[in-house]
Amino acid sequence: LVFILAVRERDQFFKILEVKKVVSIIQESAKPEDKILSVWPGYLVFSKRDGMVGMKTCGYEVTPFLTEDKIKALNLVSQAEIRRALEEKQVKLVVVWEGGLEEFYPVLEEKYVLKEKVGKVSIYQ
Repeated sequence: LVFILAVRERDQFFKILEVKKVVSIIQESAKPEDKILSVWPGYLVFSKRDGMVGMKTCGYEVTPFLTEDKIKALNLVSQAEIRRALEEKQVKLVVVWEGGLEEFYPVLEEKYVLKEKVGKVSIYQ
């Protein structure tokens, strides 16, 4: 991301130092073959780790507005698939920022433990 004058307050988690910290935690906590659920694919790109299929290019926020056929055609992941992945612990880490994946917090907090927090980014294992 490019910020012309400064990083907006709501986007502090895009600061290079913050991203480096999150990436370091991901690399220390997950092997390259482990699947990770991240609200921002950039963390996965920089950490050289695999994300959950369907969340590599686009956020999960758009899928409630699409049909199942469209979700599959666009290679995205549905809300139900995210919930199932969390319930069945199909991902090693979950990386969310404040307000991200809010609808999944109950299952996230039931199945995972907060490993570390970097600013407004939480990493669950």
